[in-house]
Amino acid sequence: MAPYGIKPIDIAAVIGIAGPYSYDFRKFSSATAFGPNATPDQVMPDRQIKGAQPPYLLLTAEKDKIVHVTNTIKMTEAFKKAGVTVETGEIEGASHATSIGAMAPPLRWVNDVRAQVLTYLDKTLK
Repeated sequence: MAPYGIKPIDIAAVIGIAGPYSYDFRKFSSATAFGPNATPDQVMPDRQIKGAQPPYLLLTAEKDKIVHVTNTIKMTEAFKKAGVTVETGEIEGASHATSIGAMAPPLRWVNDVRAQVLTYLDKTLK
């Protein structure tokens, strides 16, 4: 964001859905997404909180077999330690794919992720 002159506090709200915020990527195929000598302390979001932050909503998918709920738990703890306003929620019946897929009009019947997002934004942005 810095190259564009944007600071975290310039953002009104952030919503994370089934995010991999805190894990040892070196143990998974995702390791290729990071530098060969990168460590979780250098790249995981829960270790990069600096300065004032916008409020966050972190949603987990009830049946997520790809990104474990501990990611959200650790991120929430890090936010709270930094004094950031954070709410959490669960998307009932959702898998990792349907946790975001149900935002699309043809799949809205799959779960209530869209309703949770819109409710949070309506409350937070007023």
